[in-house]
Amino acid sequence: GEEVRRRWDSRGRLVAMENENGEAYQFRWGADSLLLEEVGLDGVASQYRYDACGRTIARTFAAGHPEAITHAFAWSASGQLVARTTPEGQTRYHYTPSGLLSRIGLHPALSEDAWSAEAEQELVFEYDALGRVTRETGEHGELAWEYDALGNRTSVTLPDGRELKQFYYGSGHLLSIALDKLSVSDFTRDELHRETSRTQGLLTTRSEYDRLGRLHRRDVFTGNAQRPSPRRWSRRWDYDYRNNLVREERDDNPFSWYRWQYDSAGRLLVQDGTLPGQEQWRWDAAGNPLEGSAEKVTHNRL
Repeated sequence: GEEVRRRWDSRGRLVAMENENGEAYQFRWGADSLLLEEVGLDGVASQYRYDACGRTIARTFAAGHPEAITHAFAWSASGQLVARTTPEGQTRYHYTPSGLLSRIGLHPALSEDAWSAEAEQELVFEYDALGRVTRETGEHGELAWEYDALGNRTSVTLPDGRELKQFYYGSGHLLSIALDKLSVSDFTRDELHRETSRTQGLLTTRSEYDRLGRLHRRDVFTGNAQRPSPRRWSRRWDYDYRNNLVREERDDNPFSWYRWQYDSAGRLLVQDGTLPGQEQWRWDAAGNPLEGSAEKVTHNRL
């Protein structure tokens, strides 16, 4: 079968990993066991620099190339990320006294080492006494959240002022969703709290599971949960011992079905059946999909 090989240095650090196609990732470490460089399958290197506390202060993509790109990071004395700088601009992060993220601002670059004083885009966050976000304000409006005593989100106020409400039972099993006073969906569940039916407008969906808990059947009816009639459509699913989906049956007229076949690694090989869309797939040893007569995908890239 396929094999992935790894090499380690005398300190147990990974220095190379060879994929099933014989191509290798390479890693170089500093004396403090911080990663200094990683080289991809295509030979392109990313390099890292750190401060005295071991925090990343720079990552250079395509290091050594004329068009290399560096992202720089700045940290507060308490270890919080306060700025991320890219060629496009600088993103600045602000925190509450308790360490929660309170504001993010994107400041466009004016030159190589200068950025606009005012943020071009900004997000502001507010929290409750338990540290849960209760409000988010941005250029597209404001979102607000409310929670119950168990921490379940019970309300979302949308930027247009409408309120999306969620109702739960027990330890947090969703029972109903409403937009303002209009019911959107109602749910029923079995003793394992799995969804067995839901309403969505004039549609009612019923679900059944096999003894392993996998979705086995789903029927959609018009009407309501008490008088569901007539049935709009039905689907039935079967699985193999690896839990791969192997068959889907539909009650369309005429009766129709899909079937799927897999290799020993669980990769999809064939889709066929009475429905359109029959396909076949080939894979190289590293799990990349192949086209035409190709035998492998170089560098794991299509």
